[in-house]
Amino acid sequence: MKTGEATWSQEKLKGDLAGLYSIRVNTQWRIVFAFENGQASGVRITEVRPYPHRLPPPTRPGEVLEEERLKPKGMSQTALAEKMGLHVQVVNGIVQGRRVVTAKTALLLAAALKTTPQFWLNLQNACDLWEAQKELGDKIKTASR
Repeated sequence: MKTGEATWSQEKLKGDLAGLYSIRVNTQWRIVFAFENGQASGVRITEVRPYPHRLPPPTRPGEVLEEERLKPKGMSQTALAEKMGLHVQVVNGIVQGRRVVTAKTALLLAAALKTTPQFWLNLQNACDLWEAQKELGDKIKTASR
């Protein structure tokens, strides 16, 4: 088989698709069907839904702060901290991923960088949710049954 060709293998599905089978076409698509008495029925092509714990983590607010706000403006962490009225360790902690963006910090970042507080809180919430999903894993699936 040449590189890039699909490998076809039938798998029995679990969870909300229990009782069905699938054949993966590639990493994005699969063929899902019921299989009884040697016959396939209800055949459909679906997109593979990746599991949240297998997705890469979202971009941290500190990375966005450094790469998209500070570097392009030639602004140092110290200059931003002074503009926000905070100690440079707070800004550095956010950039390094050791501190989270709180509502207060989001308001100060928004004022200093001419953005919105929601922008910074949305970045932080995405990271918090990703960590919680990774931490809780199967507990979420069990609770939803």
